[in-house]
Amino acid sequence: MTTATQNSQVQSLVACGFSAREILEGRVAQPAIYLLQRAGYNPGHMCYRFTWEVGGPWSEHFASEHAHTDAWDLTGIHDEPPEELLTAAEMINPLLNPPARSLLDRYTWQQLVVAVDFLITYRQLPDDHDQRNPFISKNFSAEQVEMAWLALKNSRLR
Repeated sequence: MTTATQNSQVQSLVACGFSAREILEGRVAQPAIYLLQRAGYNPGHMCYRFTWEVGGPWSEHFASEHAHTDAWDLTGIHDEPPEELLTAAEMINPLLNPPARSLLDRYTWQQLVVAVDFLITYRQLPDDHDQRNPFISKNFSAEQVEMAWLALKNSRLR
C-alpha cells in the first residue's frame, strides 16, 4: 500500500472524529469507510468493494491495507482534509453515534447501521422486519433496526 493511500485512510477516520486508539484498534475503520463511500467520498481515490460477511459489509482489500496502520501513520497527518471529505464526514456523523434509547455501544450501533444500509441498498431487501437477515434478527430488536433505518433516511444516504 502506498503512503498516500494510508494517509488518506487515516485522514478519513480522523475527519470522522475517531481517536488514535480507535483507529489503531481497527473496529471502527470498516463501517466508517463504508459510510464515507456511500456519502460519495473515496479515500485515496480508491473505491473499496464491500461484500456481505457474517456481520455486515466487509472489504478484504481495505482490511488488508488498514492492517498496516500504526501509530506513525497517525502522526503523519498534517494536511487540511479535502472539502469533499469534510462534507462526507459531516453527512455520516449522525450515523456514527447511537441514540441513547438504542442501548447499543458505538461500535455495535455502527455495525447495525452499515448492515441495514448494505442489505437495503445492495440486496434490495424489503423494509419488513419479518424478513430480516439472520445476523440482524439474532442481534438486534425491531426497534433498534427501525432507529438505524430512520438515522440512514435522515442522513440523506437513503
